[in-house]
Amino acid sequence: MFIPATESAVAMLHVGRGRSYGPIRHAAEWLMYHLYRTNWAARLAYTLGQQRRIDVRRYDLVLDSYPRTAPALTVAFASDFHAGPVTHPALLRSACDRLIEARPDVVLYGGDYVFLEARHMDSLAPLLGSVPAPLGRYAIMGNHDLWTAEHQIIERLESNNIQVLMNRGIALPAPYDDISIIGLDDGLSGDPAPEPAFAEARPTRIVITHSPATLDCLRGYRFDLAFGGHTHGGQIALPGGHPILLPMGSRGRKLGRGALHRGIHDSEGVLIVSRGVGYVDIPIRLFACPDIIVCRLRGPSDSPASAA
Repeated sequence: MFIPATESAVAMLHVGRGRSYGPIRHAAEWLMYHLYRTNWAARLAYTLGQQRRIDVRRYDLVLDSYPRTAPALTVAFASDFHAGPVTHPALLRSACDRLIEARPDVVLYGGDYVFLEARHMDSLAPLLGSVPAPLGRYAIMGNHDLWTAEHQIIERLESNNIQVLMNRGIALPAPYDDISIIGLDDGLSGDPAPEPAFAEARPTRIVITHSPATLDCLRGYRFDLAFGGHTHGGQIALPGGHPILLPMGSRGRKLGRGALHRGIHDSEGVLIVSRGVGYVDIPIRLFACPDIIVCRLRGPSDSPASAA
């Protein structure tokens, strides 16, 4: 296939270390790069009323391992921003506004920040870094990030005070120092390594994944709560949210609908799958509205009133 040797085309086609990026996907993204290069698709969708709504899905979760002396903790999770030609910038700003309104203690970002080109991170990263989170902002990579200039995306995140956790865990500051945030590399295009990630894990373990499929590598590793994205809830779904088509590695329709799942593998942990914020391939969603997740975590001895 002939590919014009322009600087932007070369940058777009840099596939990083993403193993699942095959020749078919390579050809499709080359075509989309030229089809969408003026951002007309996102602008048209926005004008027609698409890309204007963000759902905020809230959970109040009781964790048996939660530290007894710690107050309730508010954790926000957002994923699949896909900054680029099929996601309107206004939607990304709206998602960050919803995160700010949630007043989280901790913010977790689940990867796939860009679509087609890493340069779109230049405008997205300051938005993500503007969300106040007194206990920190933490991020992992998604398959689309690994298909582009991963190092550039990581640099933009870290320069905006977002700590990247790739196969690594970190304890929150006191009084939440018995809680670990554990980030895993993408299970489809990267190299998830639970052993170093869980090496110094504290009793309460919160895992960030991109695809729910990544949890397959955690058999034998205990976790309390995991967040995932990648599936977009199908992006095009039937009424009721039943996805028509899910991306590779979504572990089927059961884990692809943006729901809460209990008892994953040998762990009694909880998995929450987000439908994500942005759009990929086409600028349309149907019965799979973008969302962010807000979780209030507390111990079994805390009543809902005391956790409020």
